[in-house]
Amino acid sequence: MINNVVFVSNEVGFLAKALIKRVADTGFRIKTTGVDLTDLLASGSIPSSVFIVYFDGFVQDYEFVLKKLGKIIMEASSQYFLYLIGTPAELDYAYEVIPHTMITRVFKRPVDPNDIINALLKANPVDAVQRKRILVVDDDPQMLRLMKTWLSDAYDVYMANSGKAALSFFEKEGRSVDLILLDYEMPEISGLQTFEMFKNDIYASAIPVMFLTAKDDRDTVLKVLAVHPEKYILKSMPKREILKIVSEFFWKNAN
Repeated sequence: MINNVVFVSNEVGFLAKALIKRVADTGFRIKTTGVDLTDLLASGSIPSSVFIVYFDGFVQDYEFVLKKLGKIIMEASSQYFLYLIGTPAELDYAYEVIPHTMITRVFKRPVDPNDIINALLKANPVDAVQRKRILVVDDDPQMLRLMKTWLSDAYDVYMANSGKAALSFFEKEGRSVDLILLDYEMPEISGLQTFEMFKNDIYASAIPVMFLTAKDDRDTVLKVLAVHPEKYILKSMPKREILKIVSEFFWKNAN
């Protein structure tokens, strides 16, 4: 269990003060700081900690602290956790500022202090931020590069230009990934055929698959859904929507 808690907020109102007191009374060492992190950064090295960002005030005031904490966590040699407390709109804003994978837990405000304390008591190094790995399989080099560019800020991204190359990736490299994004329409071996190959492969059979498709007609959608992938993603979707689908998948499977 990590005993250090850093409470970050623009305004510490009555509910925030009550939460801080409950956490401190439970035995955690708690330090409060504003969204400019002046008090925190002035202390020099930061020990393993749980950062609690409590949204209170203008949501845009939290852009700096989110980016800064994200950088601290990414570059850390110590174990850090990031909890966010806010309204659904405030949490959506946070997802736009930093990668979803940097966030350990979210709590909707108003929050029950017991929920926070229980999460703190269970905080364990194995829950700390770890980059998920994604394999993108597509015969279009431009699509491969685009997906790698979009995803690489938050994930380790690997690429294969065919189903055969994807299977070789697993067999020769001995690597496992957390998610496969698979093109539905590919020459020689189609996306559906590749999907079936994955399900019968010793290395890839347990890996979740989402289809990438340029078609959204009823016939295509029904064919895709018939094999029960995790989801299908339209290639025409904007970056924000694709990243949201992927991050929500990891979030759902982490809780």
